[in-house]
Amino acid sequence: MQAGSGGVEGQLMISLAWDGDRVTGVDIRSSRPLQMPRIFAGKSMDYLLGTVPLLFSLCGTAQACAAVTACERAMGQEAGDRGKAGRALLVLLETAKEHAWRINHGWAELLGEREQPEPVARLIALMSRFRATLYGELNPFLPDSAPVLEQPDQLVPLLAQLEAILEESIYSGTVAGWLTLDSCDQLLAWASAGESVAARFIDHLVTERLASVGSAHKRALPVLDTGALDSHLAAEDADLFIARPTWEGDSCETGPFTRMLEQPLMAPLRREYGDGLLTRATARLLELATIPGQVKVLVDRLALDGAEGVASGSQQLAPGRGIAQVEAARGRLVHRVELADEMVAGYQILAPTEWNFHPNGVLAQGLAALQAGSEEELRHQARMLINAIDPCVSFELKIN
Repeated sequence: MQAGSGGVEGQLMISLAWDGDRVTGVDIRSSRPLQMPRIFAGKSMDYLLGTVPLLFSLCGTAQACAAVTACERAMGQEAGDRGKAGRALLVLLETAKEHAWRINHGWAELLGEREQPEPVARLIALMSRFRATLYGELNPFLPDSAPVLEQPDQLVPLLAQLEAILEESIYSGTVAGWLTLDSCDQLLAWASAGESVAARFIDHLVTERLASVGSAHKRALPVLDTGALDSHLAAEDADLFIARPTWEGDSCETGPFTRMLEQPLMAPLRREYGDGLLTRATARLLELATIPGQVKVLVDRLALDGAEGVASGSQQLAPGRGIAQVEAARGRLVHRVELADEMVAGYQILAPTEWNFHPNGVLAQGLAALQAGSEEELRHQARMLINAIDPCVSFELKIN
């Protein structure tokens, strides 16, 4: 998301104090309407599930998945294996689309190149074909919903199309081949060929000595205990927790960077360049490259029989309360609902932007480390870092 005026979703206001050489202060504020979910209080569960995906211009599929999962758990239910696989597959495809948009739009703009909308348009069309093949006219994000697909082999050609789009528009070769890169030299050799926006962007970071810019390290957001998370969100200071979340005293990081830390290529990049622009950009490429393989695993799971809509007591929350945690494109998304006779008594959303753009979070730490000889250079570095950590709303950047 680039700089611009905030609409209904609000925006981030990021201010840097600069002494002509170094950043001496960072201030991050948000006009995001974090209490917007309160509009659902007193509404029916059906209204909630029909409205949530319409409210978000980004990651609407992940939002819908989190909403229905939270509601099911509040009713003491859990989707069956095929239902979970179908929803997870759609969320993964949305993540692929979001990463492709960041690369072919955001990275192209930062390079001064023309944006390339065609790959993203193809991915959006492909998402629709996957959904129609899996669910027909049914809504995947209603309680007890499950794929109606009887022959999972029907998804194989669609998976091949997904790989083809990524290979043609981003990797300039096979996804499987790109995933074998395990050293800085191999990555830079691929980038130097410059056959895609992604390759040219990686090459630009190295040749312009931007690879280590904004290096910052925060604890990766761990698996959040459902009971402890429920306690935070039920407390009197829940609004503060949602606006500026911390876990066990830490302002954590969540997103493709933290999810890809165990990939072989990440270790040499972190040793050589730290956790700056190059390592973070590569993490996005790594996650995108892994998505076809993850989709294949889910397609295989759809071929297995499994009970749908089975009862679940694993939540260990009070009756009528449900929490869902979904890994969306920009990080961990949390929805919490309180139901009373299928009417919404309370609703809360904790988005990944609140972790990553916390006033003491990973972006603030990275921005505080910037050095530049001109305001133009500082602005370019800051925009690149904001782009890398990737808010789900627009931002305004000021340098004082």
